[in-house]
Amino acid sequence: DRGNVHRWGDTPPIGLEVAVTAYTVSAPMAFHRIGRSREETEHIRHATFYRLTLTYQGVGADPAPLDSAYFGLFMDPDLGQFSDDYVGSDPSAEVGYVYNGDDFDEGTGGYGAHPAALGAVMFDGPAEKPLSAFVYWNNGGSVQSNPADAVEAYQYMQALWRDGRPIEFGGSGRDGTNGMPTRYMFPDLPPGYWSEYNPGYGDGISNTPANRRLFISHGPFTLQPGETATVDFALPWAREMTNTLVPQNLASLYRLLLGAVPAVTWLRGLAPDPALATITPEDLPQPLPPLPEPPPEVPERYALAAAAYPNPTTGQATIRYELPEAVPVRLVVYDALGREVVVLVDEAQEAGFHTVAVDASGWASGAYVYHIAAGRLRGSGRLTRVEPPSSRIAN
Repeated sequence: DRGNVHRWGDTPPIGLEVAVTAYTVSAPMAFHRIGRSREETEHIRHATFYRLTLTYQGVGADPAPLDSAYFGLFMDPDLGQFSDDYVGSDPSAEVGYVYNGDDFDEGTGGYGAHPAALGAVMFDGPAEKPLSAFVYWNNGGSVQSNPADAVEAYQYMQALWRDGRPIEFGGSGRDGTNGMPTRYMFPDLPPGYWSEYNPGYGDGISNTPANRRLFISHGPFTLQPGETATVDFALPWAREMTNTLVPQNLASLYRLLLGAVPAVTWLRGLAPDPALATITPEDLPQPLPPLPEPPPEVPERYALAAAAYPNPTTGQATIRYELPEAVPVRLVVYDALGREVVVLVDEAQEAGFHTVAVDASGWASGAYVYHIAAGRLRGSGRLTRVEPPSSRIAN
């Protein structure tokens, strides 16, 4: 970064050399040499992979360590038609993502029906946790818009708004229900709360889609002079054309999160091998067996939309979901350590809308995950338990 003037950030160089390797994995390679299934092969083929090698040289004869450093990936995805997007994150999968705000992407450059979804998955790096923050903003001039300089960009890497205020869980990230700081915007599976489909305290009123920008970061970490570290990430893409059980934009998002992200994550930690880039058809098994055809029936795993409200809750909550057919249903709540808290449903249920009461009054404060399995369908969401105001005052 010592090669020229830093016109945007107006910052002095820090002496960091960045070498980038960008690569893809072909379908024959994924299928025949890595041994993945046809569906995983397609997901891998539709992703691009990146390795950044960071070497800290410093500035001057005796540079100090590079301390409290972050790697940030800024994206202005403009998914199809640029002005009607939503974003979200899944911290457990280390992914931030963008999807269309409704099930038809209008306008020049739009997908039309079955709009796609795109993710950014952090694999690994020198910090303890791959994905340290996910932030979004709209194009504009507010405290929740584009960073104006290097200081504001560094704050975004730490999940702080331009004015230094922490992101808060709920609403727009500045008007959360309990002022609880968070590092991840919209971390729940849409249409659950907190997502763009359900941003305001679990009331089910969606955001207005817009020209979203998103930012994922990795850090903090320290590099000594002469030390080298690597950062790996991938950009998977998915477009679902057949699932009619949910809105088409959500179908592509579920395909991304349930199919593409696990497929590319399987490759995490694999260094780009120059030898693999020279593979020829003669190197593959001869004759090449045909790729198996997908089964004609509905794929085994589709997402089921389940929403909890009010969320956060001080005690009593309700989980609502819809079944397209009569199936056995199991609905379980887990704590942050993955321990089973309560089984809410374990029986066959008819098609239609269902609601389940949740009594969280005896639970410890914090985030819980509910998971529903209904035949081929799977769904999950987050339910946050908070203390009533009177209890917080008394304590």
